[in-house]
Amino acid sequence: MTLLFFSLLFIAALQIVLRNIFDSGLLWGDDFIQSVVLWIGFVGAMYASRNASHINIDVISRFLPAAFSAFVYRAVYGLTSIICAAAAFFSGQFVQLEMEDSVNAFLNVPIWVVEIIIPISFAVIGVRYLLLMFNPANAHHDGVNS
Repeated sequence: MTLLFFSLLFIAALQIVLRNIFDSGLLWGDDFIQSVVLWIGFVGAMYASRNASHINIDVISRFLPAAFSAFVYRAVYGLTSIICAAAAFFSGQFVQLEMEDSVNAFLNVPIWVVEIIIPISFAVIGVRYLLLMFNPANAHHDGVNS
C-alpha cells in the first residue's frame, strides 16, 4: 500500500508541475492515478475487514443485551458475507467481459488487470466476514465479544 500511495503522490505532483509550468502532462497520468486510487481503496477495505475494524454504525447494538448483541453481530456478518460473495461473483463476470475486449487502462496495462482487485477484494472480505460470523471474538466492537 505504501508503494501504491507514494507512486500516486509522485505522479499526481508530476502532473501538476507539468501542467502548470510546461503546459503539458503525462497522457496516461490521470488514468494511472484513478487506477491506483481504486487499488488503494480496495486493499484498504480488505485490511479493515481483518477484524471488522471498518467504519460501522452500531447505535442499536449499544443498547442490546450482550447475548442478543452477539446474535445481531453474527447475523450482520453473515449478511455481509453473502453480499460480498454476490459482489465478487458479479464483478468477476464484469472483469471477464473486460478481458474479452482487450482495452488498455494506461500505457499497455489491460483494464482488466486494474479491475481484478474488485472481485478479489470482495471475495476476501466475504470470507473474512464468514469466519467472523462463526468466531466473532476476533472482531473489535467495544467489548461486545462472544
